[in-house]
This record gives sequence, C-alpha cells and structure tokens, in this order.
Amino acid sequence: MSVEQYQRNVNSLDKEIASLEKKKAEADKKCAELQKKINSTQKSITSRTSASMTASKMKQIAAWQSDYAKKVSESADIGKKISDKRIKRNDAYTRLQKEQQAEQKKQSETLKRMQQSYENRINELSSQAVQGLRTNKGNFSNENEEDYDVFVSHAWEDKKEFVDEFVQALRDCGIRVWYDT
Repeated sequence: MSVEQYQRNVNSLDKEIASLEKKKAEADKKCAELQKKINSTQKSITSRTSASMTASKMKQIAAWQSDYAKKVSESADIGKKISDKRIKRNDAYTRLQKEQQAEQKKQSETLKRMQQSYENRINELSSQAVQGLRTNKGNFSNENEEDYDVFVSHAWEDKKEFVDEFVQALRDCGIRVWYDT
C-alpha cells in the first residue's frame, strides 16, 4: 500500500472513533439523566406518600432503571467498539509510519544516485574539456610560433633578483616558459 492509502485508512478510523465517541457521550448523558430522574423520584417518596402513589413511583423508577441498564450496556458496547477501533488505528498508524520511512529512504537513495550521476557527468565533462584543450593546444597559434606552457609577467626591477632564477627553476622542471628577456 502507498503512504496515501495508509493515511486514508488512519483518517477513516479516526472518523469512526469520533463518531463512536459521540454516540457514547450521548448514551452516557442519557444514563446521567435517567439516574437523576431515579434519584429525584426516590427522594420524593416519603412516609406521607400514599401507597398508590408510592407504587406508581416505584413502577416508574423500575422502568427508568431498566432503561438505565440498557443505556449503560449500550455505552459499554460502544466503549468496546472504540477500544477495538483504537487498536486498529494504532496498527494502521504504525504501518503508515513504516511506509513513510521506507518512502523517505527511497527518496534519499534516489537523490544520492542522482547526485552521484551528476558528479560523474561533471567529472566526465571536465575530463573531456581538459583532453580537448590538450589536443587542440596548437590550433590557435601560427605555425612559426613556439608553444609555451606558461608566461611569466614581472616588474623590470624584479628580473635580476628573482625572475631569472624562477624561470630557470621552471625550465629545470621541464616547463616551457616565455618571458621578456
């Protein structure tokens, strides 16, 4: 499955959990209302309440207690469904995270391959450029002119103290030097 599919699954489970939590809250509210009615009616029965009124109120209390038991059971069932959905949601979220990590790893590897490809291409082009310069070395000079590797530009004052020795050291290394004599 793709990251998007896992995310949709997690979102769907979140919506289902929210819906169940709303139903549970409504069932719990009904339970509280029924308990309030039961308590209020029980308090209203005193020693001065007639037997017929007491019987009527007890019958009403019994009906409310029956409804209360049903609502408590309904709330417990919804609570169990919520718990089951949360377990599924946690599993789905774990799978989503694993898929996201795998996707990030793939993207990272793709970027590394692209970078290596670019670096290889740059090296290849650089080698071609250097090779081209070496093979085309004499193409721009007159046939009568000599080729040089370097040109030494200097101030006239430095010629005797430094430049002559420097040029000789370069020539000793096999470098063809041109400078104004």
